[in-house]
Amino acid sequence: MVKIVEGNRTGKGARLSIGCSAAVFDGARRLLLTRRMDNGRWCLPSGRMEPGESAMEACAREVEEETGLRVAVGRLIGLYSSLHHIYEYADGNRYQVVGLHFEATPVGGGLRLSDETTEYGYFTHDEIAGMDVMETHRDRIADAFTTRPMEMEALRERARAIRRRYAERETAQYGRPWTAYEVALGFVGDVGDLAKLIPAVSGRRAIPGARDKLAHELADCLWSVFVLADLHDIDLEAAFLGTMDDLETVLQREG
Repeated sequence: MVKIVEGNRTGKGARLSIGCSAAVFDGARRLLLTRRMDNGRWCLPSGRMEPGESAMEACAREVEEETGLRVAVGRLIGLYSSLHHIYEYADGNRYQVVGLHFEATPVGGGLRLSDETTEYGYFTHDEIAGMDVMETHRDRIADAFTTRPMEMEALRERARAIRRRYAERETAQYGRPWTAYEVALGFVGDVGDLAKLIPAVSGRRAIPGARDKLAHELADCLWSVFVLADLHDIDLEAAFLGTMDDLETVLQREG
């Protein structure tokens, strides 16, 4: 059983440990929590890093071990450490934890219990306020809800930055960057890969790791769309919203 021991600089009597936790939201912006087997309290999917892995790898591993979900680990939400409280385990080990809290997006697997959990679920901010949650995770949970998902302009700027780096490489190799037509041809190739992966994900074609590869190809296609829109000076957000309005009008007209 793990318990939290608090006191003035109580961390001086413990060993340092690096831990990772994940903020995994569903489509309704509810946060995934698990109930611990050892103390019956709710917490984020989390655990300690192991030698030979990165923080992001540790985060993904812990989420899959505790929940069954495979996730893509995103940006760092925050870093958390206090010298005034430590984790004390049943075996006598005491740790002052430096916690790294990441955004994470499900890309495969399925929710299940583990030998460390008795329950799991997605919960709203208000629901969590009334739950018995580990004290050390409350700040992380609050920060997860106040950190907004990356918006359209941030995604577009990230796509531009990567395209600039590719343009530099293309110029070094070929004497010029790819034209818009060549970028479009690359996009068509990605769409062709999608056509192969979709039946594999549904089990009608054998491609190992199909779901992860599908997530990669979809992101690659989105990057190409951003780049092509930028090259042709198209306001993609306005075009998307206008197109959705047009489709909705058609649907309403056709009943």
